[in-house]
Amino acid sequence: MKKKFLAIFIIAMVSLSCVACSNDNKKAEEPADQKIEENISNSNETEVSKTEEKEDINENLEGIDLINSMDNKRPEKLMIKSEMTSYGTTTKVATYYNGDMTRTEMDVPGMAKSISIFLPNESVIYSYVYGETEGVKMIGANTTYAEEMGLMVDNSDFLTEVVEESSRDVIARVEKLEGEEVIYIEATETDEEIGDVLVKMWYSKKYGTPLKYEVAIGEKTMMQLNVTEISDNVNIDESLFVPPSDVNFEEMSMEKMMENW
Repeated sequence: MKKKFLAIFIIAMVSLSCVACSNDNKKAEEPADQKIEENISNSNETEVSKTEEKEDINENLEGIDLINSMDNKRPEKLMIKSEMTSYGTTTKVATYYNGDMTRTEMDVPGMAKSISIFLPNESVIYSYVYGETEGVKMIGANTTYAEEMGLMVDNSDFLTEVVEESSRDVIARVEKLEGEEVIYIEATETDEEIGDVLVKMWYSKKYGTPLKYEVAIGEKTMMQLNVTEISDNVNIDESLFVPPSDVNFEEMSMEKMMENW
């Protein structure tokens, strides 16, 4: 189950297992929201943002033609907050993009907040739990590994790969999601181990990322994700992407770590 089409399903399982293994079932004191907000502010610049420069969706296209017509690059700076429900547990996820750098915070009920910082230029992922002094520095990391860990799901080839890995015709059409124009995509892949995996996705051309998606195996919905807040009109301080100096990070090979999952 290594195909990127199944990455969304892998994200649900890996994200929960990573946080559970790191937390020892103890709730550490959460950082005040104000501390994060101090490093993130709304931009009042008058120039047109990148999302506003994108062309409107061609409503006359459907299916693969519609997907191929899309420029699915995300904005340079982007903040996404979402809620992911899987196996009866709802995880709050906050992701901050600044160029190629990614910071992901996962908050599972009853557990301390897990934080991961992906620095592709250095090929490393720093992962730690707030309030603890020990963390992991995963060396040899790349975008594929970051996707499988749940740190990001949207890259420039994401929609293309959904189409290529689908074992059936892909449905794609223009819809509205809470007033936002999106591309509704429905695709199925047949996996030898788990059967048919159905993905329903409401993809924003404006932000280059899904605003909602669902993963079902057979008749059972395995995971749902809903974006609760998203903005590209933000100033994100680069200090958010610097690993804390008071955490001791143990180096581990990313490749070997993924082999054990």
